[in-house]
Amino acid sequence: AEAEPGWYGGYAVSAASDLYQVLHLEGPAVRHVLAQGTAVDLEAGSRSAMLCFSGEFVLVLRMGAGWQIWVEPHRTAALCTWLRGADLNG
Repeated sequence: AEAEPGWYGGYAVSAASDLYQVLHLEGPAVRHVLAQGTAVDLEAGSRSAMLCFSGEFVLVLRMGAGWQIWVEPHRTAALCTWLRGADLNG
C-alpha cells in the first residue's frame, strides 16, 4: 500500500522518486545474483537494507518473490553493467 507523504506520529514518509532509480529483480537466479553483489545475508532480519552492493551504495528491498535495488541515478549504468555480467548459473 502506498503512504501519503507527511508526519505520522513518530515517523515521516517522504517521496524519493527523484533520488533513486529502482531496478526490479526476480526469477530463479535472483538469490544467486544478489549473493554475488554483497556478503550481507538478505534473508535475515529486515526486508530491506542500505548496503554496498557490487561497489555501489544502494537500498535493497525484498518484495514478495522479487527484489528491488534502489540506486542513485548517476550510478544506474554501472550497476546495470555489473548485473549483465553476473553469473546466472547458481
